[in-house]
Amino acid sequence: MCADGRIRTVETMNERHLGVCGWAVAIAAGVIFGGLALSAAFWVLGLVFHAVFWAFRAVLVLAIVAAVVWMVDRRRANRYVS
Repeated sequence: MCADGRIRTVETMNERHLGVCGWAVAIAAGVIFGGLALSAAFWVLGLVFHAVFWAFRAVLVLAIVAAVVWMVDRRRANRYVS
C-alpha cells in the first residue's frame, strides 16, 4: 500500500514524479526551446515579408514605368493624328 492508502498497481509503480529540481529543469528547457522556436518563426516571417515587399516594390516601379510610357506614346499618337 501507498502512504495515502491506495493499493499499488503496475501503473502506479511505473509512474514518475518530478521533484522541484526536475520541474525547474523542465521549465527552463521549455523557455529555451520556446524562445528558439519563436525567434526562428519571426526570422522566417521576416524573410517572407521582405520577399513579398521587394516583389511589390518591383511591380510598383514597373507599373509606374508602363504608365509613363503609355502616356508618352498616347500623347505622340494624338499629335500626329491631328
